[in-house]
Amino acid sequence: SASGSALRGEEAMQVERDSWRRLVGYLIALRGDPEVDALLKSRHAELIPVVESMCAPGKPSTTLDLARETARGWFARGLKGSNRHGAAERAGLCAQLRKTLEARSQTLLSTGIGNDPSRLARLLEAGRAEEEGPT
Repeated sequence: SASGSALRGEEAMQVERDSWRRLVGYLIALRGDPEVDALLKSRHAELIPVVESMCAPGKPSTTLDLARETARGWFARGLKGSNRHGAAERAGLCAQLRKTLEARSQTLLSTGIGNDPSRLARLLEAGRAEEEGPT
């Protein structure tokens, strides 16, 4: 039925939004990691402005929905040659990169690199002092 397909379409759009939100979360969490930065520069350059705008000092200069619009080129390139370009396919594209980022985060956690004091200091220095809390 038409209402059933509309519901499936809404569900697919919600899955896409959730998948995008999780991907952006990983991108933000792994910002500054040399391997992730190199991966973005070499294979996912369209996502760099998304990370930069979401991590800007002060209030984020964008929303997740606007950031997704910014990444339209990334979605288009990732789905190029595919016969399908819907919400489910975009969610799959997000999930694919997210799995790579999840693996990197697990490597960082298991090797202790994520606890490297110099890396943590660099990340803290990247933010504004008034946002870091009381001293």
